[in-house]
Amino acid sequence: MAREAELKDVRGDLMDVRTHTLAELLFDNADDRIRAFYEFWDRSRGAKHYPAQKDLRLSAVPKLLPEIFIIDHLPEGDFRYRFMGTAIDRLVGGSFTGRRFSESRSGRVLSEITEFFGTVVRFHVYGVMHTRLRSETTSWDIFTRTGLPVADDGETPNKVVGMIFTNSKGSRIEENYSAHWTATDEQGLVVKSYGALPD
Repeated sequence: MAREAELKDVRGDLMDVRTHTLAELLFDNADDRIRAFYEFWDRSRGAKHYPAQKDLRLSAVPKLLPEIFIIDHLPEGDFRYRFMGTAIDRLVGGSFTGRRFSESRSGRVLSEITEFFGTVVRFHVYGVMHTRLRSETTSWDIFTRTGLPVADDGETPNKVVGMIFTNSKGSRIEENYSAHWTATDEQGLVVKSYGALPD
């Protein structure tokens, strides 16, 4: 409960941040991949609080695998891409594996994804972020990013496993937020949601 209160305290200056129970998070972000990805993470951790990277048998989720990534959380707060699925490589126009966020992203995209995944690590939550931002590689596509904590010691998160995908026209997510996203909005829009994870 203290962690949830602290999370609410630090989110005041963000554009649109919502704190949910896990059930609310999965319901509000009605995409089968978001639920299936959580179920994969939950199976992978077994009796531990969080799975280690070695527990993540990505071949067990072949339909999700092309959109999955693993990132290292570095001591200074940056992240490094450890693994990226083939669909993500195509999406960004090349491989970012081995590169830091700060080496491969910039501007608002860099600040938003660093803050988002930092929150996943710091507060041990399931994060779902929908964005419509200009970036180095895309224009006004609607992206969904998810993140779940990974702890190689089973207790202290030091990595994030997540997914990134675009939302097709007419998808539930695109319909839910289309009224807010317009190509004339130069600031773009970011919606971040966090769900508390079971112990």
